[in-house]
Amino acid sequence: EFWPALEQPTLQKSKLDWDFVVGNAPEGKTAIGTYGGWNLAVFEASQHKEAAWKLIQFLTREDVNGDVVELVPANMKAAKSFLAANRKGADLIIPHLESASPRPLSPRYLEVADIEVTLAQDVFSGMEPQKAAGKACTAIDALN
Repeated sequence: EFWPALEQPTLQKSKLDWDFVVGNAPEGKTAIGTYGGWNLAVFEASQHKEAAWKLIQFLTREDVNGDVVELVPANMKAAKSFLAANRKGADLIIPHLESASPRPLSPRYLEVADIEVTLAQDVFSGMEPQKAAGKACTAIDALN
């Protein structure tokens, strides 16, 4: 995770003297985050699927995407120009985006994400990481 790529607009308005904090992967590994969001969808029951799809295609175009989002665009070409114009340390953020993956398609994604949040909270609260990971794995396995 590369902080504070997302929080910069708030931090830039504050009086805090802030800089970047990088969470690194283990030696020899590359950190892989996620990009994208839950913002755009075409519902199965929509009476306007074609129009909705055209809107999504328009909003995610390289020349449009950065102008219609507040967070870093998932479109990499749009992200590069967006970061250069709107974020400190764009050159440090880009490598993290280049190794990111889309969120997995899963009907249980929100439940797994909630378990991951609990895992992080457990570790930050002092639980041994191995124990917290085991607890999370048990919870994820119980979803099946």
